[in-house]
Amino acid sequence: MVVDGVSTFWIIATANVLLVALMIFFLIQTSRRARAERILAEAERIRFQENEQRFRSILDQRQALQHAVAKVLAGASTVEQAVPDLLQAIVLNLDWHVGLFWQVQDDRRTIACTQGWSVDTTVVQEFMRRSRQGTHTAGSDLPGHCWARGEPLWVEDVARNPMFTRGSVEATGMLHAACAFPIWLRANVYGVIELFGNEPQTEDWDLLRALGTVGRQIGLFVERTEVEAALHEHEARTSLIIDTALDAVITMDHTGRITEWNVQAEQVFGWPAHEVIGRDAAETIFPPSHRLSYREYVQRLLEPRDAPLSNRLVEMIGLRRDSREFPVEIAMTPLAVEGAVIFSAFIRDITSRKEAEQALKDYAQQLEHINQQLDDALREARAATEAKSSFLATMSHEIRTPMNGVIGMTGLLLETTLTDEQREYAETVRTCGDHLLTIINDILDFSKIEAGKLDLEVIEFDLRLAIEESLDLVAERASSKGLNLACLFHADVPRNLLGDPSRLRQVVLNLTANAIKFTESGDVVVEVTVESQSKEKAMIRVAVTDTGIGISEQARERLFRSFSQADGSTTRKYGGTGLGLAICKRLVEMMGGTIGVMSRVGEGSCFWFTVNLPKQVDCSLSADTSATVLAGLRILIVEEKAINRRILELMTKGWGMQPMVVHSGSEALDVLSRRRGQPRFDLGLLDVDMSPTDGIELARAIRARAEGAGINLILLTSFGRRGDAKAAKEAGLAAYLTKPIRERQLYDCLVAVITQRPVASGLPTTREAPPLITRHTLAETKAKLDLRILLAEDNIINQKVAARLFQRLGYRIDVVADGREVVEAVSRIRYDVVFMDCQMPDMDGFEATRVIRQREVFLVKPASPAPRGPRLRREASEREEQNEIRATNDERRGTPRVLIIAMTANAMQGDRERCLDAGMDDYLSKPISVDALAAVLDRVNQEHERSRSDKSQEAA
Repeated sequence: MVVDGVSTFWIIATANVLLVALMIFFLIQTSRRARAERILAEAERIRFQENEQRFRSILDQRQALQHAVAKVLAGASTVEQAVPDLLQAIVLNLDWHVGLFWQVQDDRRTIACTQGWSVDTTVVQEFMRRSRQGTHTAGSDLPGHCWARGEPLWVEDVARNPMFTRGSVEATGMLHAACAFPIWLRANVYGVIELFGNEPQTEDWDLLRALGTVGRQIGLFVERTEVEAALHEHEARTSLIIDTALDAVITMDHTGRITEWNVQAEQVFGWPAHEVIGRDAAETIFPPSHRLSYREYVQRLLEPRDAPLSNRLVEMIGLRRDSREFPVEIAMTPLAVEGAVIFSAFIRDITSRKEAEQALKDYAQQLEHINQQLDDALREARAATEAKSSFLATMSHEIRTPMNGVIGMTGLLLETTLTDEQREYAETVRTCGDHLLTIINDILDFSKIEAGKLDLEVIEFDLRLAIEESLDLVAERASSKGLNLACLFHADVPRNLLGDPSRLRQVVLNLTANAIKFTESGDVVVEVTVESQSKEKAMIRVAVTDTGIGISEQARERLFRSFSQADGSTTRKYGGTGLGLAICKRLVEMMGGTIGVMSRVGEGSCFWFTVNLPKQVDCSLSADTSATVLAGLRILIVEEKAINRRILELMTKGWGMQPMVVHSGSEALDVLSRRRGQPRFDLGLLDVDMSPTDGIELARAIRARAEGAGINLILLTSFGRRGDAKAAKEAGLAAYLTKPIRERQLYDCLVAVITQRPVASGLPTTREAPPLITRHTLAETKAKLDLRILLAEDNIINQKVAARLFQRLGYRIDVVADGREVVEAVSRIRYDVVFMDCQMPDMDGFEATRVIRQREVFLVKPASPAPRGPRLRREASEREEQNEIRATNDERRGTPRVLIIAMTANAMQGDRERCLDAGMDDYLSKPISVDALAAVLDRVNQEHERSRSDKSQEAA
């Protein structure tokens, strides 16, 4: 037990000792740990104090920087003044070394250093000089990168950064750290401030953020300075405008006191600005009698209204400082400024205007009196003009009516067998009549042009046909003088045009007649070319070249003037009114062209003109059923004149023929001899006027040769002498044509020779003793269409002349003497064309035409169903009786419109329009020539053929 107790005691003691030892060890460890924690806490507290002091220093530095920047900006008025102080403040506050200001240029392509500041300029002087000399683009060097990115940038050491291109940075040995921050002006970078330190430094984000804030602060300053500058400029401009305004500009406050007074107000009212400022406006610038009106006007301006005041401009009476009153015009506007209302007034002295208005009233009264006098004179002038026009129309009719008989009968007389003396007398009569008619036409045309009453038609026509018709009228004149008259119409010239063919023919006729008049021997050539053309229009050039007397340079200046000629002696020798070229010039200008002349004295002249004419919409020519007849045929052309050879060659080639061209009879015989054994010629064109062998002798020589058998020979002559046709037929010639040769005439002649009949005649081919083909037989053959012609003419002589003219052209006509007979004849017989004299007794041509047209309107109406009811049937029956129409419904549907051609001795302004307005289709002025009549009949034939073709197609 004792042992057990001792053991237990020692065990407990040992346990207690161990427990105490453990407690002592734990206490020692706890004490050590607590001491270590106290040391760490103290170190942390010291570090925290250091950081807090450093942060406070940085914060103080940033605040000092912003304060310094704000102080500089507050004391500066411009950017240029503020930048050096800003650079100095930033560099010193950050304890750096160099500061540079880079500004973006106006073109916004480069950035340049404009100012800089450094603590020690001696060391970095070269670096700053180079920085100012160079420029950088966006993304180049540190300023360019900062500009491009638009945010602050930091470089720890510029010596090791490839961004820098300025090598002098390393040369200084003291510039290492660098940063740059942008200055924003609204939405764009205005500039960049670049800073350099003398030691390498790690990137400081807090500093960069602070510099970004400084940059925005500077940007706001730049914006403010620009706004202030613009405001000052606007104020200066406004002040300058007000001071230089022509009106007096006055500003009043809400009490009516004057607050502003410009220079013009001083001149208008006589008060200097320093004396009038603060005075009541109504008491100062308005007399007592108008002050109430002025205050009422101001009150109306202040009244509230839905719509703005329509008229703020009123007239009042102003008062000068010297108490003189004068009229003024005032426009006043109320303006709300800072919660108060001010008035801006523009006042103008209208004394001069009132005086001018009064003078104008006086002048208007005088002018009204003068106008009344002018109206009276105008009525008298119109009455005189109407009397003159009536007189001229009457005289024109009275002159042309007998002239028609004189010229027509003379022409028919010359067709008969006469002695030489009788023929000379008749030729003289016809020449004098033609000359008198030319003078009358020129005077009438010139009077129309000068009065501006000449209008051009726009109708479809064939240009070549119009030119050839003009030459036909002067062909006999050229032939009588032994001249070669030719027309060279180039192949590329468009033929189907729109315009006034009669006026175009008039110009060509005048120029050609002049060329023939002033040419004694040689050629007169009309050449037609195209200068330019499009799908819609063509500029046509017509040149008339002669080998006449020529014109001097001084005389050419007077050519196109009225009543003037190249030389006074020409009037005595050649005659003429001197109006022809003046009329041509005006007509050509009306057709959109020009006219001119080239000439040498003794060598000849070239008169040319251009016209700008629209093309026809459908320019395709109607196909000729005999177009293939001439294709491939070989033809021998013997012509002494080179221009004629060229014309004939171009014509025949255009028809698909194979021409061989020679210039003499001997050369033609040589060609025939060399062609033995080769295909023979089908046709031969022989010029009668060749030397030493003429065309008839050459024809006999060809017929005498074996190789000449079977060749159809055509004789071409310029003279048309009596007996030539008989001699040509005896020499074995197939046809005989006079020059100038018309394309269609020659074509019809060649076709007729080959087929021994004109293509359009419809006659069977005759092989036994075929008749000699001439231009008369061709015209007669064309005229033998089934045309019914009615002539209305009251003058017995003119009836005889017209009947012989129609007979000459191969037509038979019916003749009546007045308008009533015309109406009755047309109602009985279906005539194709009526030649209507306008001046006839009982019923004139105009009234007769209107009656015919009214009946045609009823005739061509389609048959309508029978009217229902007795009253309607009775009214229809009455209409039948009133119109005297007894035709059936089938006849009404098939009755064609008769063509009516006016034949009148009136050729004054408006006569043609009056005829067309009455329902007539064409117009012929007396005296009537064969060529003019033939041209009209050609158009009638074409219309008749077209009508028959349309009917046959409808029947099919």
